[in-house]
Amino acid sequence: MSQAILGEWLQKDVRRRKKEYFPRVGKEIELASLTWDEQKLLTKEHTIVLGGGKTKFLQEEYTTAWMASHIVAIDGQPINLRDKETLKANGLKDTNEAISRMFTIAEINKILETINEISGSSEEEEIEKVEELKN
Repeated sequence: MSQAILGEWLQKDVRRRKKEYFPRVGKEIELASLTWDEQKLLTKEHTIVLGGGKTKFLQEEYTTAWMASHIVAIDGQPINLRDKETLKANGLKDTNEAISRMFTIAEINKILETINEISGSSEEEEIEKVEELKN
């Protein structure tokens, strides 16, 4: 019985998706949550080892890579804003530049809110609010 339940569970896609329309450019962006492994890899990629066993976390680079990793399509066309060839072909040096040139601060906030929503953060906040109201 437990094998069947686990098998059924594993067949479900862990990624949640949501599309957001951006009127400034007239495009719809599809965002997807990350898997645990993708999240761990991003953290590892943006942590450098210093002398003496110390590490430094590159927060700005991580944040833009994290945001870019959630953006999976624009107007239904797959996109990878972390792909060096795609960036270079569009005159961009890196993901940081792509994000800063593509989006306004308000749009970035909208993207971050949606990412938190599809990643389950808003669900947790709602549960906390309900618990607070019960007390």
